[in-house]
Amino acid sequence: MKKELLEFKKHVEKYDFKNLGIKFKYNHSIGVMKIGNSIAKKLKLKDNEVYMVTLACLLHDIGRFDQLKIYDTFNDKKSFDHGDYAYNYIKKNNYLRKYTDDTTYDTAILKSIKYHNKFKIGKCNEIELLFSKIVRDADKVDILLNDGFKKFSEYETNELEISDSVYNKILNEKDISYDDTNNKLDRILLGLAMIYDINFDCSFSFIKGKGIVKRVIGFLKAKNKNKDTLDKLNIIEKKLEEYIERRVNNGKKV
Repeated sequence: MKKELLEFKKHVEKYDFKNLGIKFKYNHSIGVMKIGNSIAKKLKLKDNEVYMVTLACLLHDIGRFDQLKIYDTFNDKKSFDHGDYAYNYIKKNNYLRKYTDDTTYDTAILKSIKYHNKFKIGKCNEIELLFSKIVRDADKVDILLNDGFKKFSEYETNELEISDSVYNKILNEKDISYDDTNNKLDRILLGLAMIYDINFDCSFSFIKGKGIVKRVIGFLKAKNKNKDTLDKLNIIEKKLEEYIERRVNNGKKV
């Protein structure tokens, strides 16, 4: 992917590369590309499919750069849906031709980019669904591994309570939407609960043993004095750790 990385960097360098947000999203894109490539190989995809889904992973956040430049935010609610924007940008500018002349997987790449940030994957055929699942897994794994919760210090969670809907969904292994959350504590737990939306057992091999759940829950417990909340956080930690272990060892198969 050396040629593709050079082309991608050339695109990103049109923006202010000194901007920490631009640099962060560039590094995130590279991380997602590497993880997605590894997942695709673990799933034993054909060589051309590995290449194409790896390319989709590299380009999945290409809408973020205009988002930050125009709106100075990564908040889709305050700007635009960055998955939709990327889909339209790539399609309108025939951007994939800068990377490959093979058009066979264009729709799979485009849909996986469009759907990577949606609560659920939209209508797809088999290969489009596979690409979408890989891109979503790689995106989530990179966020979890690389300090996706690095702004903890900004969150004042002291005395906050966990919403019943958030707590119950975590215990029942359900995805949490932003609409389920009522406060900053809920929103941090939403980030952790995206573990439930990871599709492939092999994706969990990246996060097992990294102490992600323990680190995040430990931070929240240190910042909170509400006994009921502390008890619930202990239960959530145990639940999520058990889920990761189950998926790594003998969870649902691909």
